[in-house]
Amino acid sequence: MRTLVAILVFCSGFLFANSEREEVRHLMETYDHGTLLLISNELVQTAFQEEKAGDFELALVHINRALLLREELGLLAHQSTGSLFLMKSYLFKELGNICEAHTWAEQAKQHFQSKGQKSMEEKAKKETDRLSSHCSVATR
Repeated sequence: MRTLVAILVFCSGFLFANSEREEVRHLMETYDHGTLLLISNELVQTAFQEEKAGDFELALVHINRALLLREELGLLAHQSTGSLFLMKSYLFKELGNICEAHTWAEQAKQHFQSKGQKSMEEKAKKETDRLSSHCSVATR
């Protein structure tokens, strides 16, 4: 029950902390590694549901929180991180921030490359190529 409460509080952002980093620190002090991993996974699932519903801003908030939590857990090197970077790129693109989307697609590409995930690397490369031309137009 306590785990469910932590997930709900963190997903909704109603901890009485000044920043997401403080929320993460509070969770790190309160819960064990397994529970924190569960919270991170729930944040990702919540973001996917929000993205499907078209709530890109809220999905981005939850992806950011999941990444912060994974960073604190030392899990950014995990293979799944590249997919979160790519999702973050997609969300920025949907929100109209093409250059930020390009940056995250590039990070995803580099992550997939470092993990030897060739098909995902190619997917991210195609996205960076598409976004690159739009980003250069947007910054002129």
